[in-house]
Amino acid sequence: MKILVIVAVATLVAGVAHAQMDGRAPQGKVFKFFDTFIRDNDMKGAYADLFRGSTVEQKKDEVERLHKQTRAALTAYGNPQGYEVFVEEKFGASIVRIIAVMKFEKHPLIWEFYFYKPRAEWLLAHVRFSDHFEMLRNRWFDSDFIRH
Repeated sequence: MKILVIVAVATLVAGVAHAQMDGRAPQGKVFKFFDTFIRDNDMKGAYADLFRGSTVEQKKDEVERLHKQTRAALTAYGNPQGYEVFVEEKFGASIVRIIAVMKFEKHPLIWEFYFYKPRAEWLLAHVRFSDHFEMLRNRWFDSDFIRH
């Protein structure tokens, strides 16, 4: 019986790890973005992969603005050192929000990704980053509407 439980747990853990690393799932897309950006030192390639198939890909001005802001962060904060994914929130079955930090030599950048699944495939709906820590707060609980 113990062996059966261990095998079941190992299978579950392996399945979760595979789902997270799956490049088609939101978290897999985020991992691939940061790995391409940091490990491969390829900012434009990282963005291109992230935007592939989304409406963001068609918004050339927005893409160039993100490239410019990212280059400015690199100049201000130094080379990227790594990343951590903090939050993955699901809103129903078709929207996922992921918050991550990209660690630089001098200061972190907080990233917020929104993914949308209209049918079978997850697409990037929105991405932004900031050097301000307010993005780490949960807006649902910090809103004026909920405060007493």
